[in-house]
Amino acid sequence: MSQTLPPNSGHTVPPFDADALDRYLDGSMAESEHAAFEATIAGSAALREEVALQRQMDAALRTAFAAPQIAPIAGILTREEARAFSPKKARVGWSRERRMFLALAAVLALVFSIQGYFWLSGGSSTEERPSLASIYQQLVDHKFRPTEECTSNEKFAGWMKSRFGVALAPKEDRPDVQLVGWSSSTAISNYTGLLLAKVDGKPVVVAIDSVDRQRDWGFPCRRQPGDDAEVNFFSAEIDGIAVYEITPLDHPRIIDNLAVFKPAK
Repeated sequence: MSQTLPPNSGHTVPPFDADALDRYLDGSMAESEHAAFEATIAGSAALREEVALQRQMDAALRTAFAAPQIAPIAGILTREEARAFSPKKARVGWSRERRMFLALAAVLALVFSIQGYFWLSGGSSTEERPSLASIYQQLVDHKFRPTEECTSNEKFAGWMKSRFGVALAPKEDRPDVQLVGWSSSTAISNYTGLLLAKVDGKPVVVAIDSVDRQRDWGFPCRRQPGDDAEVNFFSAEIDGIAVYEITPLDHPRIIDNLAVFKPAK
């Protein structure tokens, strides 16, 4: 089911611009510039290492300074909470030097306050997180409204890349599937994404998170006593991403169509 991007070869990649890297990590590039920079990253091992290093520092900052919040309804985050947890939000306006300084401070803070950190992070057991069935029911009860819209495969892949590091998107357009948009939840971790869609006019939700975070936080609870939603559950792992399709239908129609996005040439 997974696809891999072919390696770039046969050309020399010019030195990268530090300002361009900051804007890329901040998500402030125009679409054309973003696509060109992605091509540069694909052709430069040094630039890929630099991007990975900057993302690791950003992750350390979010871990140290962004205390998780408890969502008011079945673990579904509000728009403001989703923005607070968003990796892109934490990077806006930070220079590389400031990120490096704060990353060192974050490491020291973790060393001296590790017990307090785990307390603030909240429990990671499935009993303390909302079930997938309850999340589905709450979204349906609240008119199935996303916090961000899905308008193209390019934006779908960009959303996945910025939050999970893997640019997944639908392999093909299916006339029976309408992508509604994105929301956020605490189903797997504090950074779980929710894809809202309609299949044959029926609401379907896909919970998305990294396999690494799923391993750290624990697998999501699919159903708890008292959950009313009459839904089925399907799951898969795609290039290090864990996906769970919650649907009233008897077979998956979205996760079996996801793969690493390849822009049209």
